[in-house]
Amino acid sequence: MILYLIRHGETDWNAERRCQGFSDRPLNETGRRQAEATAARLSEIEVEAVYSSSLVRASELGQAVANYHDLPVQTIDALKELNQGDFEGLALSDLVEKHSAFLQRWFLDPADVRVPGGESMRELQTRAWAAIEEIVARHDSGAVVVVAHNLCNTALLCHIMQLDLTHFRRIRQDEAAINVVEFGGRWPHPVVLSLNDTCHLG
Repeated sequence: MILYLIRHGETDWNAERRCQGFSDRPLNETGRRQAEATAARLSEIEVEAVYSSSLVRASELGQAVANYHDLPVQTIDALKELNQGDFEGLALSDLVEKHSAFLQRWFLDPADVRVPGGESMRELQTRAWAAIEEIVARHDSGAVVVVAHNLCNTALLCHIMQLDLTHFRRIRQDEAAINVVEFGGRWPHPVVLSLNDTCHLG
């Protein structure tokens, strides 16, 4: 099975560099263009199923892909972004100014430090990987699209590549980026075929 793991397109909060975890913000005009470009890129692939996070910014891109294949978008709560709790909606400048002590702890131990009122990267990875395992169990062949989020995808890719979460910042996920992962191929473990591909965005 080939998994197309995609990050959602731009929202206003992305453009404003605000913490955007469980907050349900729609794509902005740029994000909608990115979604359509991503969908067009995948239009000639025979897609078996489309899954997305239940947050609208992900499901909008999922729907753009699904429209080309006459498929429903199946939403999964476990694929939501990191719950950023008390920091939801705060700008990066606010975090630096008012929460520098937490940021220092988070940079030193990003895997297990929990966002106040939210969750840790490890908790995110555990719930998101369980969702991917369920999807892989349903599809032993073909191409499957999953649309999720920056930190969610990063945590999943760390698991796939057996990269400790303390090093998650070594993986970049741009808006509407496509990652391709093969399950059940010649190796007993999943294999990353491409990473953070944004060529379709021009």
